[in-house]
Amino acid sequence: MNFIDEGYLADPETWMRNIERISTHTHSCIIVGHNPGVTELVNILCGSFIPMTPGTCVHMELLINDWSELFEGTGNVLSVYTP
Repeated sequence: MNFIDEGYLADPETWMRNIERISTHTHSCIIVGHNPGVTELVNILCGSFIPMTPGTCVHMELLINDWSELFEGTGNVLSVYTP
C-alpha cells in the first residue's frame, strides 16, 4: 500500500501522473480522495459524467495493459455505490 501526500485535494492530472507510475506487477488500485479532483478523474477516465457525493465509490475497469497507457476514456464503470 502506498500513501501519496499530494493526493489530498489533488487535481485529475496529479492523480493520473501518480497512477501512471504504478508498477506493472500491480493489477489493481484503490483511490481515496476528495472532490472535486476525484470526481473529475472518474469523469475523465470513463468519458461521461458520474455525480459523486461524499462517500460515493466507483468500481471501474481500465481498458489498458499497463498503467502508463492511462488516458481519457480508458475506463469502464462497472458499478457506482452511493451512501
